[in-house]
Amino acid sequence: TLRIVNADHKPSLSDSQSSLHEDVQYQIGPHGLEMTTTWRLDGLTEQKRELAVTIPSDLQLSSVKAGGRELAWRVLHDRSAPTDTALIELPRIEANQALQITSSAWQPLVVGKPWRLPRLRQEGVLWSSGRFELSVATPHELQQINLTDCVETGSSRLASHENVPETHSFIPYAPTAAVEIELSDQPADAVVRSGSSLTLA
Repeated sequence: TLRIVNADHKPSLSDSQSSLHEDVQYQIGPHGLEMTTTWRLDGLTEQKRELAVTIPSDLQLSSVKAGGRELAWRVLHDRSAPTDTALIELPRIEANQALQITSSAWQPLVVGKPWRLPRLRQEGVLWSSGRFELSVATPHELQQINLTDCVETGSSRLASHENVPETHSFIPYAPTAAVEIELSDQPADAVVRSGSSLTLA
């Protein structure tokens, strides 16, 4: 394969074969969706000082940390687009040293219709692997799961104890992987039934 590039072309993060492993935890509770994303970036170059991340416009990014310290970041809003862009300043590291970044975000729940769970998309990064964890707590119930480019590897259904959330684990096999779910509100009498008991004379 012949590839012709401009002599002034500067190698991007993907050009230098930097790779990304992604772990995403989705926790659904009475106050909305709390999402924690952990990235492991391998093969970073010293020239890479900033990471551009595409985020859904209704997702509220609240924290970005590396090594337990908050990183400098800002969000660029575009009202004409369904997504925003977050620019994250990367800490100085030695060449080819792995960097782990953890971000926290919140999104209001979508109930009663299909809802694709959000993801943070990095620009100029070679995605290599990942893992998704989903937890659904009362007063919501998971009615349906539709998967794109990923497989479910484990699950734990709601038991009789209403404080135990339902959990699911997924392994994505492509950067386009997505988890779409449908939630419903748990009937009020379901909580009562789960705590009922029978006494025999």
